[in-house]
This record gives sequence, C-alpha cells and structure tokens, in this order.
Amino acid sequence: MTLFLQLVDQKVIKILKTLISNLQEHFHIQKLSSQAKVPLSSTFRIVNKLAKLNLIKTIKVSKFKIYVINEEKVSELKLLLRSGK
Repeated sequence: MTLFLQLVDQKVIKILKTLISNLQEHFHIQKLSSQAKVPLSSTFRIVNKLAKLNLIKTIKVSKFKIYVINEEKVSELKLLLRSGK
C-alpha cells in the first residue's frame, strides 16, 4: 500500500471508491453510508469535507441533498486510489 493511502483515513477511501465505482449514480447520505459500509455520522463529516474540496457535487432536491462525484476529478482520484492496489 502506498504511503498516500496509509495517510488517508480508510473511511474516506471507502466512500471515494464507492462514488467512483458508481459514476452515474446519485447518492443520498444514507445510501452512500450503507454501500460504503461507513457509519452515517462519519459519512456526513467526510461528504462535507469532500464537497468543500470540490471532489463531489451536492445537488439539493427539495429538502434532501444528493451527492455525486465531480467528473472533472475522477481521473486524478482513480490514479491516487489505484496506486494502493
């Protein structure tokens, strides 16, 4: 495993891998949490951090927030995540 992946929280990696492996899918926070197998509170914290970094986009639908990976960042993220295999 690369040094980069060792430095990053494994929960963040799980969420990013879930989003990248489902590029066309839009996620509600609970769905993302269950598919990534990360606790809901951790998912909420991580998603907010990723949104601030512009790695994911937030879409407001009525009173709900839907999350999707920022397609402009996918290739960079794939390179970083792939280096740990």
